[in-house]
Amino acid sequence: GVRSRLVPFRGDEIMLIAYDTAAVQQGRIDRGRSKDPAADRVRAAALQAGKVDISANLARIRGLKQGDRLTLDTPQGPRSFEIESVQTDYTWFRGSVFMDLAVYRSLWNDTSLSYLDIRVRPGAPSRAEGRDGGMMLLQ
Repeated sequence: GVRSRLVPFRGDEIMLIAYDTAAVQQGRIDRGRSKDPAADRVRAAALQAGKVDISANLARIRGLKQGDRLTLDTPQGPRSFEIESVQTDYTWFRGSVFMDLAVYRSLWNDTSLSYLDIRVRPGAPSRAEGRDGGMMLLQ
């Protein structure tokens, strides 16, 4: 699951994207899409510990780099985050911040999701019964 939302940042709005970093990194490793599995695990652990990644356009627009800190207003007050890495991403033209979903939930007290990314193993059934007895078609 992923939670995305616009948040204020230095008089503007940026996109905050929170996701289960360990699951995403493990999925990349399992599918052979990771160039360095050990580094991917270290990065996931850093985000789980409260660091963030930022998009390259946010870094360029705001003069930020790896190791810098940025402050976001959370419902619990301003919170400073260390930047773990800068990623190529074009989700939002003003820039994006990526954090672990559990960290986001603890700071924003928000358990909602914006969307789900469901992956089905090749050969697995593409129909499943939902909790309410309805059928889901996975494409």
